[in-house]
Amino acid sequence: MPGTSTNPVILTNEERRELESRAHKHASPYNDVIRAKIILLAAQNLPNDVIASRLGTSRKIVSKWRKRFCLARLAGLETVPEPIAIDLPKPFASRLTSLYAGEPQLGEDGMEHPIDTTKVSVAQGMWLYSLCCKVRPRKTLEIGFAYGFSTVFFLAAISRNGIGHHTAVDPFQRQFWHGVGLQNIRQLGMEEKLRFVEMLSFPALIGFAAAGEQFDVIFIDGNHRFDDVLVDFTLACGVCPVGGHIILDDMRMPSVQKVVGFIRANRKDFVSVKALVENTAAFRRVGPDTRDWDHFRDFRRASPISSSNSWDDRVRRVKQTIVGLVPRSDSFILVDEERLGMGDSVSGRRRVPFLERNGEYWGMPTDDEHAIREIERLRRGGASFILFSWLTFWWLDHYSGMRRHLYTKSRCVLEDDRLVVFDLREKGMSG
Repeated sequence: MPGTSTNPVILTNEERRELESRAHKHASPYNDVIRAKIILLAAQNLPNDVIASRLGTSRKIVSKWRKRFCLARLAGLETVPEPIAIDLPKPFASRLTSLYAGEPQLGEDGMEHPIDTTKVSVAQGMWLYSLCCKVRPRKTLEIGFAYGFSTVFFLAAISRNGIGHHTAVDPFQRQFWHGVGLQNIRQLGMEEKLRFVEMLSFPALIGFAAAGEQFDVIFIDGNHRFDDVLVDFTLACGVCPVGGHIILDDMRMPSVQKVVGFIRANRKDFVSVKALVENTAAFRRVGPDTRDWDHFRDFRRASPISSSNSWDDRVRRVKQTIVGLVPRSDSFILVDEERLGMGDSVSGRRRVPFLERNGEYWGMPTDDEHAIREIERLRRGGASFILFSWLTFWWLDHYSGMRRHLYTKSRCVLEDDRLVVFDLREKGMSG
C-alpha cells in the first residue's frame, strides 16, 4: 500500500519528552526540529506520505529518519558526519562514523552497549583535530572521556603529526560508560598513545602539577557545575605552559558561560581564541599570572557563539547580510554544510552550495587543492561572493591553503561572529 511503513514507532515516555522538546525548540537547527516532528508523527502510526505532506518534506526524508530511529533510537537522529571521512586517517574516520551513527559499542565486558548523546559535535571534534594538527602538541589532556568521541579526534591528530601523547581523566569510565571509550582506543591500536587516569579531575590535576607535567592542549568537558568547571580551569592553568591552549566544552550551559565570563574579565594571562564552532570557548596562555593577591573584577556571563539571539535571529541576520552585499540576480556560494535551510535563493540571489554538483550539496573538499579548484570553477560560473557561516568557520582553519588562497586572491569584505565573506570579483582571481 503506497505511503505505508514497515517501521512502526513506539516511544518511551523519556523519548517522547525529548522529541517534544526538540520539536518546539525554535533556537535549534531546522533539521533537528523536522526530525523530531517526523518521529512524533510516526508514533501516531501515520504513513510516510501523510507525514511528508504535513511537514512539507519528501517521503524519502521521512522514511530515512524513521528507519534510523528504529535502528538506533534518539542517537539515530544524529547526522552521520561527512567531515570525518575527508581528512582523518581511515581507522579513526571509521570509528567516529560508527559512534556518530549511534551504533551500539563494544565495552570492556565484551558486550555491546547502546550509547546516548554524550559527545562533542563533529564541528567541535574537527576543530580540536585541526588545532592539534596546527600546533603539533607534544602532550594533550582531556577532562572527561565517556565514549571516546573527543579522544579519537585527539589521537587522530597524534597519528597524523607523528608525535604526541594524550591523557584522559574520567573516574566513571567503567562505572557509567562500560569501558566503551577504552575499548574504542584498543580497537584503534592506540593504547601506547593514551594514558587513562581513573580518578576525579581535581586530584589528577594536582598530581600532574606536582610531577611538573605540562600539556599544550587541555580540553575540559567534565562536571559542568559552575564551581567544578572553575576549579578545573584554575588547576589546569597549573599545567598549561605559555602558548598552550585551554578549551571549555558546553558553552550552551549557563554554568560554563559564567566561568568564561570570569576568565575574560580576570585572567589576563589568557586571551580568547576564536573557537569558530558552537558550544566551545577557547583560550591561549600568553604569560604568567601576575595578579595581586586581592585582584578581582566583576564579570558578566559570557554569550555562546551561537546566541547573538536565537537561531532564527542569526539566520535572519545572515539573510540581511546577503541582501546587503550580493547584487540582485547574482549568485553566491554559501558554505554552511546545508544546515541553515536557506533554500535555492535569497531575495533573487541564487544560492550555490559548497561543494556543489549539479546544483546539489556534495559534501566537503578532499583537500585544499580540491577546495580551491571548486571555488575557481564556481567563480568562473558567475558566483560573485563566497560566505562561510559560523557553523563552518572551522573550515578556514582546517583548509589553511584554501584560506590563504581566498585572502590572497580575493577581498575579505566582512568578518564577524556570523559570517566571513569574500568578494570573488576583487583582485582578479586566477585559476
